Formats: sequence, C-alpha cells, structure tokens
Amino acid sequence: MALTVETKVWEKDWRFILKQGSIKKVMLGLGRSATKRLLLINNVDRPTEVARYADQLIHDGILDDYVFVDDYASAALNFFKISKEDLGKGYYYSIAELVSIYLCETDYLAHFSGDTIAQDSMPSDWLNTAVELLQEREDVSVVNLAWDSKFSEVDKDAIFLEESFAYGYGFS
Repeated sequence: MALTVETKVWEKDWRFILKQGSIKKVMLGLGRSATKRLLLINNVDRPTEVARYADQLIHDGILDDYVFVDDYASAALNFFKISKEDLGKGYYYSIAELVSIYLCETDYLAHFSGDTIAQDSMPSDWLNTAVELLQEREDVSVVNLAWDSKFSEVDKDAIFLEESFAYGYGFS
C-alpha cells in the first residue's frame, strides 16, 4: 500500500503546527506507515522562515518533503479544468487540497487539516484500517474521522453502521 499523508499550513497556523509540534503527532502517529509525508505551505508572509522550520522537520525525520502551493496552483487548476474564478472566495482554502491531489503519486492520500488533532484514544492503526476499507469496498471513496467526537450525531446521520465505521453520503 503506497500512502501519502499530508497537511497544510498558512499564515494563521504555521507557528502552532510547525513550531509547537502538533505536526509530529499526525506524521509520526497516524502517518508512521506512510510512504510519503508531505507539507503544503500556502499563503504565508515569510516563506523562507516557514521553509527553515520545514527543513528542520525533514532533518528530524518527521517530514519527507514540503512544497509551496503557489508553485503548483496553476498546474493543478489546469489539470482539474477549473479556474481561480470558479472557486471564488473558496480558492484560498481549497487550492492546497487540489495541489495535494494533483501532486499525489501514491495509491492513497490522507489529508489532515491544520486543526486536525488525533485523539489519544484513537487506535494507532486507524489509517491502515481505513485504507483496507477502501480496498475492500468499491462503493466507498472517502474515509474520515469524526472531527468533533460527537459519535451519537455521526451514528444518527449515518445511512448504516458497521463495526468501526458509519456510512453516509458526502465526505465532511
């Protein structure tokens, strides 16, 4: 199984994610079985400073690579046959994900938003279990965590439940 685990940073969260270390929990916890661990840097005021922190994370074995979203934005938009105008106000918070998909060279891609925090009680093999589900069920396209731990609401909104997963329509 080839898997890319990625997250993104921007001006309002890069310090928290890179300097305070929340990226370590995602990349070394859930992402430890990843083939590639990638950081997307988007809309930062001091790209050189952010790159220095990313370089240190590569040196420390937490990341494999980082990219600046602007370097690939046009190519990603062309690939998906959409324009910046098509995305409207959503461009600035959608372009990193589109670039991530565009650049992905592995079979699977796990995206963690900057505010994603893996709960300590989450099974350490959750990501592997999610990929196994994708491999086994052609009718499943996306697997995501319950982002607010309100599992009773997740269960209520689900079309059906099966072991560790609640099935629904959509992806967020």
